[in-house]
Amino acid sequence: MKLNSAKQKMSRGKPALGFSAKLGVPVAAELLSRSGVDFVQIDGQHGAWGCDSIIQGIIAICTEPATPFARVL
Repeated sequence: MKLNSAKQKMSRGKPALGFSAKLGVPVAAELLSRSGVDFVQIDGQHGAWGCDSIIQGIIAICTEPATPFARVL
């Protein structure tokens, strides 16, 4: 099971740092997740993500330590 480091930090009162991915490309989300941040948010409301690409983006983020968040349509 993947550890949610962002949630753990926030529950201790510490800030969780991350990015909002709006490009709609799973590879870009994966690259953001490799930068050492706590989370990557897939922005389906204001970004260029579709239903299928959101799922692919979450899978891509899960290959790295960052926690995937999703803001849905």
